[in-house]
Amino acid sequence: MKMEENMENNIPFDLISKVLSNDASAEEVQQLSHWRNESEANEIEYKSLADIMAEVPSDVPSFDVNKAWDKVDAKINEVSITTESNNKHNGFYYFKLGMVGCVVGLLSLFLWPVESETTQTYLAKVDGEVLWLPDSSKLTLKQGAQIEYLADFKGTDRNVSLRGEAFFQVKRDTTKPFVIEMGGPT
Repeated sequence: MKMEENMENNIPFDLISKVLSNDASAEEVQQLSHWRNESEANEIEYKSLADIMAEVPSDVPSFDVNKAWDKVDAKINEVSITTESNNKHNGFYYFKLGMVGCVVGLLSLFLWPVESETTQTYLAKVDGEVLWLPDSSKLTLKQGAQIEYLADFKGTDRNVSLRGEAFFQVKRDTTKPFVIEMGGPT
């Protein structure tokens, strides 16, 4: 490995760390010695890093990852076994519950009224907020004003529900009246 590799700002941190922790080979010790002798700045940087490493406590307790994993694995297996035994007793109950859910879901598809048009709701966060409707009508809303309208204005009317205050610049369309319901959406 060349000395230039793994060097940030020409400081061989990996190499210094290896030498200070006595994990470096003779060749790596020689490389670091050469780097330290290249300039006074390098020697100062080395001494600064050596002082910092000297402050790191050497008596940090060891942590056995395998032992910790064995504890976690035992807890997982314990919960798994408990859940399995509970499920054996409640399996038929959950099956019945699932069947009821399916029946209710299917019935709701056929009995629930289908709304073909999408309603849009808009709430003005500040005074003077501008909203353009699908028919190109322009609304200037006061803060807190809430408007609800059909996203595509299909049908015979252009219905709008308003709660709050707004100024309307309605796009003229004699075939579709523009209807404003005051009091807003419910």
